Amino acid sequence: MEKKVLVIEDSLTQAIVLKRELEKQGYIVVLAYDGMKGLEAVASFHPDVIVLDLNIPRMDGIEVCKRLKHQSQVEWIRTIPVLMFSAQTRLSTMNEAYKAGADHFVTKDREGAGFLNQLLEATFRRIERRRATSKLSLKAYM
Repeated sequence: MEKKVLVIEDSLTQAIVLKRELEKQGYIVVLAYDGMKGLEAVASFHPDVIVLDLNIPRMDGIEVCKRLKHQSQVEWIRTIPVLMFSAQTRLSTMNEAYKAGADHFVTKDREGAGFLNQLLEATFRRIERRRATSKLSLKAYM
């Protein structure tokens, strides 16, 4: 199974470092540097998971997440796991991200980078189990 990750991050340095790390682990990674480009990339790249920075230009991460998770959005987009990856550490900010629909919130610190990798692995395991269950359900109807 291809493992496609969209990283929406405005820091070119951080985005490239994250992209290289994820590609070493076998992920296919596309970068977007602002909120609008991130939303466009969702439609064209069809990511399995989105790693989303909070403070990005043209549309912040909270607004991007709200648009991705809005009820009027098509289902395949609404169900993409969103992992907020931010330097913000205030609980109120994390709460706002979860209210917007984020699935997880990881802080950008030494421990956070390692945790993000573990979280991505766990998220893809969950996606694979969901797909396997769907395939079994389809076979039952045949």
